[in-house]
Amino acid sequence: MLSSPLSKHPNRRSRTSDRGLIVTLVLLLPLVAAADRNNEHPSRFGDRIAGLYLAVGADDAHVFQLDADGGFSYMESQQFGGWPGSPSFSDEMGTWRKTGRRTLVSTSFHLEYWTDGGAYAGISVLRRTLEFDRKLRSFAVVCSGDTYAPGVDPFDPEAEANSSFECPPRKFQRIRAGE
Repeated sequence: MLSSPLSKHPNRRSRTSDRGLIVTLVLLLPLVAAADRNNEHPSRFGDRIAGLYLAVGADDAHVFQLDADGGFSYMESQQFGGWPGSPSFSDEMGTWRKTGRRTLVSTSFHLEYWTDGGAYAGISVLRRTLEFDRKLRSFAVVCSGDTYAPGVDPFDPEAEANSSFECPPRKFQRIRAGE
């Protein structure tokens, strides 16, 4: 009877089984990559959506700057003059996190002040949901918020808001360099 190297070393695999393992891995790699794209890591998603976005309304404009790391800033054309009977407010700053394939939620705040003298009027906390298009070039946003009096910490679980509000829905378009 002929002896084989495998009979002397039961823990060694044959070259045929190594080739089979390699072929299996090569065939499975595209499936794993596709699954990874569907469950994209939030930081890769951030890299894809980071940028400047603009929404233009009939009598106002809004600028949204999304950062890849989960931060953002936001400003509105009417924020410095306020609306009749309401205070003006600063630019917003906030954070976002991915909640769906093309969806994120955010929390932000802006400081409010009275235009006649600039006295501090409180703080507003806003919550938004952003739903991106398939190519991540635009998003629709819905928003709601609460306003708190001076001296009230809006992130204190016991804090009570002075008022609550809903923002009109808006559609933002990405602005690319050179456009």
